[in-house]
Amino acid sequence: MVYFSVQAEQDLSDIIIGLLLWTKASISEEQAFQYADDIYLMGHTIADLAHHQKCTYAMHRQYGEYLLKYRRNNRTTWYIIYNIAATNDIYIEKIISNYLTVN
Repeated sequence: MVYFSVQAEQDLSDIIIGLLLWTKASISEEQAFQYADDIYLMGHTIADLAHHQKCTYAMHRQYGEYLLKYRRNNRTTWYIIYNIAATNDIYIEKIISNYLTVN
């Protein structure tokens, strides 16, 4: 099973709000929700992965041990940071973009 933490759910909400308030491009409410839904659905694919990539950035490691990279377009990559429980359940802890990631 895949579970989203309160923080990860807040991150998805913040993504929607950020897209709607973005001044560089006009995006509809439907498009903003679909964008966040795409990230949410990508998170659910983690349970099917044969290999889990460990976090390399210290900033990411403060939220979880593993990450899934979701390359949305040629400029934006989303990092879905998660932990794996002893029961093999996936706990998504944080969702952050390459724009906010620092070494």
